[in-house]
Amino acid sequence: MRALVMCLGLGCAAPVAAQDMSGAIDFDALFAAHADAVTEVMSPQNGTSRRQLEMPGGILVWADGMDGAWRYSAMDTGQTGVTCLWDAYTDLAVMHQTCPTFLTEDGAAQLEVYRRQIGDFIAANTFPPVPVEAFWSHWEAAIAPDPALDCAALMTAENGQMISTLLGTQFAPVVSEILSEQRLPVATPCF
Repeated sequence: MRALVMCLGLGCAAPVAAQDMSGAIDFDALFAAHADAVTEVMSPQNGTSRRQLEMPGGILVWADGMDGAWRYSAMDTGQTGVTCLWDAYTDLAVMHQTCPTFLTEDGAAQLEVYRRQIGDFIAANTFPPVPVEAFWSHWEAAIAPDPALDCAALMTAENGQMISTLLGTQFAPVVSEILSEQRLPVATPCF
């Protein structure tokens, strides 16, 4: 994962920032639908009151009032955040679209397997859930080559290690474990 962070630091995932899947959750509707389960707690950042919602699967969601609007955050207390995993594989997809030799044919095939599993999970578990077809229609159109990426700079040993880890067969149990429990797909923690 350090390699992914290094790659992100190089700016090789700029188009993915707009694809952060945490924006797919309608937090206002989530809090309204579960109003009876919302509690008031103290914010650890500034000691002010915040709304907290505990969701199945160890998901904690907070709402902090800021400048007359709600600012939401969420955390998966038991696993790596599903949308963190989504963002990592989406970054790889953008890199591969831009630099076709970035992944081997087998690596590209495994990437699509993982993206499909994670994307289907997100579509089914976001709030409100979205039809799988609509989810993929939107996201397949969003994966496009990024002319700002320097393909030569991507071909590093460190990125090779990242690819080997994220797309290797030894990572399949990690993906399966992260997707093993139906829950709200949030981005934190991220590895």
